[in-house]
Amino acid sequence: MALLRSHNIIEAPTTVYVITAQNTVLEESTAILYLGSLLGGWWKFMSVLAHIVPRPLRDVVYRWVAKNRYRWFGKRESCRVPTEAERRLFL
Repeated sequence: MALLRSHNIIEAPTTVYVITAQNTVLEESTAILYLGSLLGGWWKFMSVLAHIVPRPLRDVVYRWVAKNRYRWFGKRESCRVPTEAERRLFL
């Protein structure tokens, strides 16, 4: 929370925030597109392409997906433990 407060985000987060290496705060669809561009490949292409859509419209879609994600994909009581091969991908 201290990091969020240092960027004038006072209340408990209700959306996704990304703080870039340039100390820029991104939220909602812009944050997701930024993360997609870092993944590279198809995700990067789709992120660049999605920037054509005006942000207010992207954010409406982001909120709609966020509101319905548990209904579509379910909610689990615990997180999946990564395999040994996957663990090497983490710091």
